[in-house]
This record gives sequence, structure tokens and C-alpha cells, in this order.
Amino acid sequence: MGIMGSKIEGKIRDKGYTGSSSTVRHYVSAWKKRFKNNTGEPEEGKKIFHIKRKDIFKTLFKPLPDVKNIDQDKFQYFCKQYPFFTTILDLIKSFRSIFEQKTPELLSEWMTNVRNTKIQELISFTNGIERDYEAVKNAVCLPYSNGLAEGSVNKIKVIKRVMYGRCSFETLRNKTIRLEKMRKIN
Repeated sequence: MGIMGSKIEGKIRDKGYTGSSSTVRHYVSAWKKRFKNNTGEPEEGKKIFHIKRKDIFKTLFKPLPDVKNIDQDKFQYFCKQYPFFTTILDLIKSFRSIFEQKTPELLSEWMTNVRNTKIQELISFTNGIERDYEAVKNAVCLPYSNGLAEGSVNKIKVIKRVMYGRCSFETLRNKTIRLEKMRKIN
């Protein structure tokens, strides 16, 4: 458990497997289900922790005591199994602190630290920051936000999605105005 199916496939292909990828995926999926449904006792002296993915993601945004389904022991065990997660958690906390302390001079240092990790997803995020560096720097130092505009745009997009292409712009306009009036009343 804990190894991705693509890595399993790569290893068995290195040993000479020439079959299809779907066969490997089906076998790995069935094996994981059997493992998950296994109700046998763990080996003596070993603990088995099951941590949901959504709870791990919560640790990125909340302090550990605020995450209900993970205690300190489970989290330490998880971090020992997946040491890259600790790196990601530290980088996210330092990025958040740059915004909280309003210290844009630490942004370039943070981007250098991210590039040293070799974690492709974070490097891609850093490339986006680099392309729009001045705007991000201003977001760190200035108290202004476009959150209100983004919220309004998001609301209109939700209404459009609900309407699913039916009706005209005039109907969308009327529906948006009606919903806005209802919000003021409540």
C-alpha cells in the first residue's frame, strides 16, 4: 500500500512484462480493495493507520489540533512514511507567513527553496509567480484585494452553469438581479 499503480507497472515492465496497462490497473485496484477490506489483525507490534486523503489536505490549511481525524502520532507516522509531505507543509507555511507578515523580500528566497525541492507541481506554481512577480509582490505588500469582484464573477458563473446554456442574456441578467435583491432582504 502507498505505491502508485504506475510505479508498480514500471517495475514489472522492467522485469519483462509486456501486457497491457489496463490489466495491471485492474489487478492493482482489486489488490488494494482486498487489502482495504482485510479485517485481520495487524502483525504483533505493528500499528496500522488509515488516514483519509481529505484529512491530509486539511493539515495544509489548518493547524493539526483543528483536524479532527488525525492525532499527533498518526501525523508523525504519516510524515515518516512520506517525508516529502513535511517539505511541502513547511513551504506552504512559509508562503503563508510571507503574506501574513507582509515581507515581499522573502518571496524570491522562498522560490529558490521551492526550486531546490525538485517537486514539479510546486516548481510550476513558482514559474507562475515568476511570470507575474510584480503583481504577487504587490499582493503581499498592499492591502487591496479583488476578492469582491471575484466573488461576484463566481456567482454569475454558477448561475450560468445552473441555466446550462438555456435562455438569453436578458434572462441571466434578470435572474442575477432577482437573486441580489433576495440577498439584501435576507
